[in-house]
Amino acid sequence: MFYKTSERQNVRNSAETRAGLKVTPIGWEETREILLPKYDARDHWIIVAHLQAAPLITAIEQKYYLGEKNVDFTMITAFWRGQVYALIAAKKRWMQPYQLASLVRQMIGTKVSDRELATKDLYIPVPDPFIWDATDLATFLFDRRELAVAA
Repeated sequence: MFYKTSERQNVRNSAETRAGLKVTPIGWEETREILLPKYDARDHWIIVAHLQAAPLITAIEQKYYLGEKNVDFTMITAFWRGQVYALIAAKKRWMQPYQLASLVRQMIGTKVSDRELATKDLYIPVPDPFIWDATDLATFLFDRRELAVAA
């Protein structure tokens, strides 16, 4: 089962967390319907993060997407091959490449340059043992050749 922070007020089967967030169970097809337009527009950072990168995702949301900006931050949690992942679409206008790169260097310890991130739309912060699974998940979600096979 998959959950996303709801961008809609009245959603069927939605529940509210203790923090007051609305969450809705969704499947892979709806996950694609939500994320693909954001990916295609190239105006969002798309992040496929392993559960161990949760502090990074929390820092991104709290630092750059609070209040009215939160509508530009979409998070879907998913289970893929026995692991928990957060699928994030965050509008680039609120977080510049140097800001994302700085957080990645501080919190993940990965050496990434501002310039390198500026040329990317998709970032996958995962521990080494799960890099191939996370890459397969990103391919499953965003590669049009895979959509025909996976759908």
